[in-house]
Amino acid sequence: MYANQGQLTITNLKTCGFVRTQSANKFTTDSAASGTAYSTGKKTKNGALGMDENNQVIPNLPEKLSGYGYISGIVTTDNLDGATPAAFFAHQPERGMSKEIWADLPNSKLTFFSAGSYELFEKQAPNVQKEIKKEFTIIEEPNDKAIKKSKKLGYLPTKSKTASVNENRGDFLPSTTQMAIDYLSSRSTNGFFLMVEGSKVDWAAHGNDPVGMATDFLAFDRACGAALEFARNNGETAVVIVPDHGNSGIGLGRRDCKGYDKLTKDQLFHQFSLYKLTAEGFANKVNSVPNSEVQNVFRTYAGFELTPEEMNALNNCKDYKNSPIPEDQRKPEDNSSMYSGSLTGLMAHIITSRTCFGFTTGGHTGEEVLLAAYLSLIHISEPTRR
Repeated sequence: MYANQGQLTITNLKTCGFVRTQSANKFTTDSAASGTAYSTGKKTKNGALGMDENNQVIPNLPEKLSGYGYISGIVTTDNLDGATPAAFFAHQPERGMSKEIWADLPNSKLTFFSAGSYELFEKQAPNVQKEIKKEFTIIEEPNDKAIKKSKKLGYLPTKSKTASVNENRGDFLPSTTQMAIDYLSSRSTNGFFLMVEGSKVDWAAHGNDPVGMATDFLAFDRACGAALEFARNNGETAVVIVPDHGNSGIGLGRRDCKGYDKLTKDQLFHQFSLYKLTAEGFANKVNSVPNSEVQNVFRTYAGFELTPEEMNALNNCKDYKNSPIPEDQRKPEDNSSMYSGSLTGLMAHIITSRTCFGFTTGGHTGEEVLLAAYLSLIHISEPTRR
């Protein structure tokens, strides 16, 4: 909230609750099992998409709703075969079965989808591409003429459009959410279902990158704003906003940040407010300038300079392209207190160390998650099954 002047669309909602996220076989779920639980109403084992613990198909929401005359869509900043979007159209025993997930798309009940990426689509088998194009008009960029003529639409932007905010993604998520709402609402008199995922919040949490988490969550919050505006104007729409699991155990207090509990809001978030790049953005930036310019990068985009220890860790990082140390002579183990195995991980550690934020893990966590909802439904008549 502090990153957005204390205001979020989501925090203005008055209906909320908590969700237990445990899967059928693990206390800490993965995204496939949690996505399947949301899309089917049934818990399953980690890794499974649209299938139960015995690998039996479970009908998903788009499939169930199509019998009542509803149409469905998905929007995500992940790739189409990512676990969460795939849970709403695919039926596979393992989330890593990318080719099979793509092959499930032509037989799905989706009317609209948008995900990454066109490059990934072109890597699918020719027969799979052909079957997808039989069912969907595929576009790389919004095209009013193609959209208007289409009966079902697949918007597959190039991978840069669904990348992290630092990769020039712009307003892809909120604008594509609006695009999906306009498309689906104009093609169904009975109503529609739309799943929207801001996946890069999860990716940033895995990397312990607080800036990435905040910036991508703000993009998701704007997408929620588009959905809520439609719901308020429509008067017969429910909007449910919920994570599929916890991740990283982020906290606004850290043991080695003495006196954090005495800080004002402005003091606690001051350093964080100076950051102009995510950890991924810093990694890309230091790899794009000479080693002599690294300190200037941090002065400009973070408001501090690296310590000699941090500079040494950077120069010994295997992913750093401009190190004065030959690659075969680098010793990342000498900097094990900061080194996480990647340049992005090192950047995340450095920018987090200047704050009082803390992380317990780089993986999923098993706590309950917050659900928020807007319910504009005054009366729901029983739909007629078709």
